[in-house]
Amino acid sequence: MDLYPVRRKLSVLKHGPRFLLSDLHAVRNEYRIRKGIVRWPLKSLFEVIWIDSDSVIGTMKNGFSRRFAGCHMPGDWDRDFVNIEDTIDYYFMYNRFVEGKDWEKIISDYQEEHGKLRTDYRNKIMRRSAERDNLYRDLKESGWKLSRNLKDSLLFTDELTVNITRDGSCIRNYAGMHRLIISRFAGIEKVPCRLHVVHSEFYNKEIHT
Repeated sequence: MDLYPVRRKLSVLKHGPRFLLSDLHAVRNEYRIRKGIVRWPLKSLFEVIWIDSDSVIGTMKNGFSRRFAGCHMPGDWDRDFVNIEDTIDYYFMYNRFVEGKDWEKIISDYQEEHGKLRTDYRNKIMRRSAERDNLYRDLKESGWKLSRNLKDSLLFTDELTVNITRDGSCIRNYAGMHRLIISRFAGIEKVPCRLHVVHSEFYNKEIHT
């Protein structure tokens, strides 16, 4: 993969993982995303954008690290993802917030269908069960709340982060998985996210031209 640093400001994206932080703040081209497709005009790459909660079609198997934020990347990485509905997180959230099962019952059902879960993972589910329940209730009552100090923390918050595929679809890169799924079941139409990596084919076809 041919990546190289860019030491000058570009109008839209950086090519390569190394760029000046001042350049990052200088980029001001906004993405407006509807139903998973990037549309115009472009105005802000690194600010929070709002997308339909059902527009993220999958989650990366191996997401890009934070140092790749703002890059356009070639290759078949945009085809190496798992559909949201096929993830274990979706299974647990669906059974909890749609089917109304208690957490221990969901764990039991999952193990009958898919095999035994690791002890540490079962403990993690139970440890965070109240947190998930509270999140669902909060989303139903108040909608989304963004990370604190959002304007001062462009890259290192726990907001949902998405990549744009060669055809302009959204796939999750890292963070925000539970909140993305729970927001769907809570009836939240729009969720906040951050744009991370754009496929080079989309960049060359839709942005660079």
